[in-house]
Order: sequence, then structure tokens, then C-alpha cells
Amino acid sequence: MSGMTRPANLLFEVPSSTQRRFGLWVESFGSFPTKPAAWIVRGRRLGGFRLMFVERGSGWLETPVTKKIPIAAPCLIYLFPGLVHSYAADDWWCEHWIEFAGPMAESFEESGFFERRRPLLPLHDDREIPEQFSRVHAALREPHLLAGSLAAARLHELLVLAHGLRTGLRRASSDLRDRSSEESSEDGFDPIVHRAIDWIRDRATREMEAAGRGRGALSASGRLELRPEDVAAELEIGYSTLRKRFKQATGFSIKEYILSLQLRRAKELLIYSSNPVEEIALRVGFADPFYFSRLFRSREGASPSEFRERRERGPVQVALVRRGRTADVAR
Repeated sequence: MSGMTRPANLLFEVPSSTQRRFGLWVESFGSFPTKPAAWIVRGRRLGGFRLMFVERGSGWLETPVTKKIPIAAPCLIYLFPGLVHSYAADDWWCEHWIEFAGPMAESFEESGFFERRRPLLPLHDDREIPEQFSRVHAALREPHLLAGSLAAARLHELLVLAHGLRTGLRRASSDLRDRSSEESSEDGFDPIVHRAIDWIRDRATREMEAAGRGRGALSASGRLELRPEDVAAELEIGYSTLRKRFKQATGFSIKEYILSLQLRRAKELLIYSSNPVEEIALRVGFADPFYFSRLFRSREGASPSEFRERRERGPVQVALVRRGRTADVAR
């Protein structure tokens, strides 16, 4: 790479001690609008993470983990600290990159948000990720001391958006993933997992709408029952197989995903209805209200009753009560 032209939009950031305590920071941003095939990156080893967005063109990437694999724009390429890699365009390509580091970045990798064995993420026609890349760049150009923190926050969102696209927890701008194969592809797409997520979402949405039309009248409700075993039966796949593939594709268990839907609905019922906690527990699928309360507290740091009371008393009202007065505060 000796003699290479200086990248466009090249920006460096020096993270402050505060940013380091937050655990995620951006170190640099740059672009090559037209990078020719002659500019080969060969045998490089980075000290941190690099996320590359290949906007146009095609090429190849090689690591000891993946061997040589083709690249076709638009896509993301994840490069990892300490992992030797080589890459180049076939003819030319347009690339942008973000170098980042920190304990939170390492946690993202440990949680499966990006993996060394799957460094590519095809974007198809998704527009959110390219736009978020531009937002990180815009943040670094801000002429104030918070620019680095703002860039890190937008990077965090970018990494989550990319993980959501890979796993199916977020859909592309126009979903092009109508594939007939039941096997996982090299980019991490697993049709079985997508079908499971779609079925769970559809079932939960239908029951939530039946329960919460108008948000003020949540009395006519059925119990939300979403068992992983039922999802497996609906998809005609073994439960152990579904559990393994769901965890592999998303980074967390199918039970955790269902639980997140149940607790979201519980919060809505706690805020927008006056139903007792015991009834809400049953509606979201918990036969034992005491277990529901313990689980809610472990996730939210407050019991269901405390959560409801906090929402009913806004900050202004709480302050007035502490002074010995009460007032109706618009919510």
C-alpha cells in the first residue's frame, strides 16, 4: 500500500478519559471513492476493530478464518483486532470505514453481533445502514468536545442496526430475503429463524391489538401464550434444532426473545390500564404472579407496582408531593 493516495474524508479522533469510561469510541473515519485493484491490502493486522462499507464495486477478502471469499457491494465488512487479513477490489470499488475500539466493542463480538467466521453482511437495498454511516461521519465533523461521544453513540446504533439486519430482528428497507432454502447462507441469514420471528411477532401483535385497542380500554384481553415449543411445532421443526439455530443467528435464546415481548406488553398494561398486577401477569402468560413480579424486578430494577407508580407520578408531581402539596400534572 506504499504510495497510496490520501483517503477522502479522513478524520481522526482521540478519545477522552470520559469516552473510555463509556466503553466505546471511534478512532478514525475515512473513504476511498474509487479504490483501484492495484491498491491491495495484504497481510495487515489491526489493533482495533474496523467496519468497512463497500458502497459500489466488487472484490475479495481473505483471513485465516474465512480463506478467500468474494465481496459484492453494497455490503459491510468486519475486520477484527489481531486478525491478519488481505483484501482488494476486482477492478475498483468505493469504500468507507470506521475504526473503533473499547470494552463495549469486545462485548459486541462476544455477544455475536459480529463474528470472525462471518465478516460479510450484504445490505441488498437497505438504506438505514449507509445513512447511519454518514451520521457517524457528520458527528466527527462537529466542532465541539462532544463530537467523539456523539460519533460513538451513532456507531452503537449502527452496530445494532447491522445485527438486526443479519438476524431478521430488523427488516431491510425493502425485504429481498425471499429464499426457498431452509439452510443458513454464508452471510448468516437463516430462513427458519426469520420464519420463527415472523410467526412470534404476528401472534403477539394480534393478541396485543385485541387487548389494547385505544390504549385506554384494555379490559377485553386474552392471555398471551407464546411457548418456544409451539413455535417449533408451527414450523414443523424439532425444538432443540430451533433453539440452537435461533441462538446461533441472533445471539440470544428464543425464550429471551419471547420474554422481551411479554415484558413490553406488561409495561403497556401497567401504564395504560388499572388492572391488578395479578391479572396483567396472567394476560402476558405468567400463571404465577409472584414469579412474574420477581422476574420483572430482576429486569427493570423495580416491581410492577413500583414501575406503575413511577409512571403515574411524573417528576414534577413527585417534587410537589415531597413539599407536602399535590397537583395534577399533564402526562
